[in-house]
Amino acid sequence: MSKDAIVQLVLMLGIPAFMMCREYKKMSEEEQNDLKTDVTSKQFIATYGLVTLNLVFLLVEPIFEAT
Repeated sequence: MSKDAIVQLVLMLGIPAFMMCREYKKMSEEEQNDLKTDVTSKQFIATYGLVTLNLVFLLVEPIFEAT
């Protein structure tokens, strides 16, 4: 296991996730409900969900790479 790959994974996914959670908590109840509706739509999942899944696989791959 590569420690550099683990650090890169945490930085590339952890920092944006923390920032999104912080901004979500600042939203009003109405804005939070609108966001939930948008994010759970089929169109959103089919486009951004698949792109994000591919990014995660690309970041996780070096961790399990055999050297």
